[in-house]
Amino acid sequence: ERGEQCEADGARGAAEREMGKFEQAFTGGDTEALAKAAHALKSSSFNVGANGLGELMKEIESLARTEDWGGLRFRALAAQAEWARIEQAFEFISEEAGHD
Repeated sequence: ERGEQCEADGARGAAEREMGKFEQAFTGGDTEALAKAAHALKSSSFNVGANGLGELMKEIESLARTEDWGGLRFRALAAQAEWARIEQAFEFISEEAGHD
C-alpha cells in the first residue's frame, strides 16, 4: 500500500507541474507550449483513469495546434474545473492514507 501511495504522490506531482505549464501557456498565449502541456496531461490523465480531463486535453491539444482561441478558452475553463475536481480526489486519497 505504501508503494501505491508513493506512486500516487509522484503522479500528482507530475500532473501539478504539467497543469502549471498548461496554465502559464494559456495565460501567455503560447499555443505551442499549450499543445505540449495538453499532450502530456492527456497521456497521464488517461493512464490514471481521469478520462474526462484526458478528453478535454485531447481537444485542447488539437485546438492549440490550429490556434483556435475561441474553442480554447471554453475548453480551458472546463479543464480547470475538471482539474479542481481531480485535486479534491487526490486530497481525499491522501487523507485516507494518512498523509497530508
